[in-house]
Amino acid sequence: MSPEAELTRIEEQAAIWFTRSRQPAWPAAERDALAAWLAEDPRHAVALREAEALWGALDGQRAALGAGLPKGRRSLWRPALGLAGAAAAAGGVFWLSDPARRADYRSGTGERRVVELAADGSRAELDAASALSADFSGAARRLTLHAGQALLTLPPARPFEVLAGDGRLIGTGGSLGLHRRAERVSVALLEGRATLQQGGRRVVLERGEAASYGVAGLQGPVAADPGTATAWRQDQLIFRRAPLAEVVQDLERYRGGVILITDRKTAEISVSGAFSTRNPDAVLAAIGQTLPVTVRQIAGYLVVISAG
Repeated sequence: MSPEAELTRIEEQAAIWFTRSRQPAWPAAERDALAAWLAEDPRHAVALREAEALWGALDGQRAALGAGLPKGRRSLWRPALGLAGAAAAAGGVFWLSDPARRADYRSGTGERRVVELAADGSRAELDAASALSADFSGAARRLTLHAGQALLTLPPARPFEVLAGDGRLIGTGGSLGLHRRAERVSVALLEGRATLQQGGRRVVLERGEAASYGVAGLQGPVAADPGTATAWRQDQLIFRRAPLAEVVQDLERYRGGVILITDRKTAEISVSGAFSTRNPDAVLAAIGQTLPVTVRQIAGYLVVISAG
């Protein structure tokens, strides 16, 4: 194998290990296997740290990936961002600081989980690759959605406060769907009454109303669609004029790995439809066939979507 091919193989292995390590529920056996792989060759740690550095620069703005990268496959691992050299010089042990790893409750890729939070009937249903923390020690029930999607049932035993991103929902009891993405959080109040706050703005949500907030501010309230908000419980994802970037974020939670969109225009393509969560690769294939994009898989775990 040529030195170039060997380096490509190492980078692809690093991509696989990195994407595995980002899952909320990562088995101890895989952590041990990663440690063994790192010990095999000093280049392994360098490649893994390059992957971490690249992702750190792209996280939260993956839709703009193509703006700063040269063309070609190797640009994914050798971007003109000044990161590769810094990562190689850093050395040491690879690590990730992901708040979801410190969550009280997590679900794995493609896994749904039901959590009984307290004897008062408080419970959470977690969608795939979701992470939730709960603190019931104070006067109010305090819950934090770190990642993914959840359906929360909170009987009116005492007040609750639900945090996600830079917003919070306050009420005394109810049922609500919460969906956290990179740039937007969606809330659908299915039962009860609650106040949603972000920054200096607040809105009151009544039963059957929804709102969202994020970089564009607080939007709503509007009429909620319970079928859409809880479709994941029936193995479906429903999108109505959603940007492709949001569709991709949801697919990652069922497929695992990383899906990158190389330019903002592609990321903003509008998508509508109902998709099964049981076969994410079939959804990716449908995206490639019906939208003006090219879908390319690298080493199985990495998928790149670019303008067609």
